[in-house]
This record gives sequence, structure tokens and C-alpha cells, in this order.
Amino acid sequence: MSAAILGVGLVLLNRYLISHGVRIPVLRRRTLEKEVFIVPGSGRPVDEELIRRHEDTLRFTDENSEGYVAGLAMLGFMYLQNAIAYGNKDLYLRARDYLDRARDVMRSVNVSDEVRMLVERLGREIEKNKAGLRKVDSADLIC
Repeated sequence: MSAAILGVGLVLLNRYLISHGVRIPVLRRRTLEKEVFIVPGSGRPVDEELIRRHEDTLRFTDENSEGYVAGLAMLGFMYLQNAIAYGNKDLYLRARDYLDRARDVMRSVNVSDEVRMLVERLGREIEKNKAGLRKVDSADLIC
């Protein structure tokens, strides 16, 4: 009986912390079983389904929280890694958009040094990989 009460209490506490932006909602367990490395220069793309799930999770995070800024930065890294892997400038522009959104939110939210450094590193990685990407044309899609 006390284990059930403890379990319900932990679930309610977790939901409270997520709703107030203290924690980022955790992705589903089957997603966590895979090892995903966010290394833009690796050449390996990030699974599109994982990116969509992360975007969905971010929608339910408080927009004036540190977790929201960290989530934006992580999405920026994921899109940047895919942009480099596929050589796609559209994905690069999406990564830059997430960087801009993270910087905008950082102006109004007090974030930790770790999150600030994460956003700054994303900015450096985006600038470093700027020249190697090209715009995808419809002619590129026709084989």
C-alpha cells in the first residue's frame, strides 16, 4: 500500500517539476534504449523520429524556463548534425532558427552557465559549418 502511495507521489512530483520548467520531460523509454550521440562533425544523422519526439516534448515545457532553452539548443544541435550529414542547407537554417530562439529566450530567462555555454557552443558550431552546406534544389531530389 505504501509503495503505491510513494509511486503516485513521485509521478505527481515529476509532473509538477516538468510543468514549472525545473525538469525537461524524459523521452519514452524505447527511445532512451538507443545510444544517440549528438556530435555535428560525426557525419551520422540523428533519427527524424527522435527529433520529432523532442520537438513534441518541448511544446509542453514552460517557455520561460532554463529547460526550454536547453531543449532549443539540443534541437539546434540535432538539426545541425543532420544538415552536415546530408549536406542540406535547409536543415542548417532550421538549426540556426533554434539558436536564434534560444538566444531570444535567454534574454528574458536567467539560465545557468552550463546552458549558456551550450547555446554559445551551438553558435560556434553553426558558424564553423556555414560554408560547407548548400541549398537543396528540386533537381537534387530527382534521380
